[in-house]
Amino acid sequence: MLEVSQVLLKQSAAMTPQERERQWKTLAAYTKTAGRSAYRAASILADQKDYEPSPPR
Repeated sequence: MLEVSQVLLKQSAAMTPQERERQWKTLAAYTKTAGRSAYRAASILADQKDYEPSPPR
């Protein structure tokens, strides 16, 4: 997500429509990847809670 933010901050006004479209598609792909990674990490962390030892009886 940091890379996406940096690209958005440094956008050039001199880009052609084709370059702009390519850049947006790349940023969309990066954003999807980041979202999926965050979802996987959250799933892994949630599953770890299930593996904690039960308190002694």
